[in-house]
Amino acid sequence: MICYVRIMMISESEGKHLLSPSHIQLFLHYSRYVQRRLIIFPSFLPFRLEEFMSGFKAISVKLKEMYQMITLGGDAELELVDSYDPFTEGILFSVRPPKKNWKVSFGCITTLPDID
Repeated sequence: MICYVRIMMISESEGKHLLSPSHIQLFLHYSRYVQRRLIIFPSFLPFRLEEFMSGFKAISVKLKEMYQMITLGGDAELELVDSYDPFTEGILFSVRPPKKNWKVSFGCITTLPDID
């Protein structure tokens, strides 16, 4: 009896792994949809970069203004890590408190009071 039940369970589970025709049709539909979008996608890349850069510049200017106003003279800036493709590496956010100077030392940027 136990052996018969296990064989029935195995035969039932084997049938569940097969894809039904509706699943195959759904897969083919979405595969075609993705392929059409991949053809159109490269035409949007210049537009995407242009929109990003205009927003990035506006945010960078406002950030600098707001930080200087809040700290009464500090400096903050946004920089692109990779200016050729800003979407891969992201941005760098730098902040300098008021009345601090930058100095490059041993490949690191530090403030003068940190060196003492």
